[in-house]
Amino acid sequence: EGGGSVQGAAALLELAKVWGEECRLIARLMSALPGDRPTAKEVLHTEFLQTSMEDLVKLQQAQIQELQKQMETYNRLESMGKRDTPAAGAAGAPPRGAERKGG
Repeated sequence: EGGGSVQGAAALLELAKVWGEECRLIARLMSALPGDRPTAKEVLHTEFLQTSMEDLVKLQQAQIQELQKQMETYNRLESMGKRDTPAAGAAGAPPRGAERKGG
């Protein structure tokens, strides 16, 4: 059990080396003393958070563009009458045998 604690501590130290600013901010956020905690302004102006938010927005924009492309393709196929669909009405129908369960 003691070996796990040493490994855990080593992992935390490695994390602190790579993500130092983030670790310091998290430690301050978790402080029991209100005076040690960062202000909202400090948190919002933390460089890694700004970068993370920018990355998140870029990722969401890319996902939206991909969904738009998929919808365009779907609509094109549908208008051509070649839409690949499961059996008619299957979308709202319960799976086979579901009505027999519980009885």
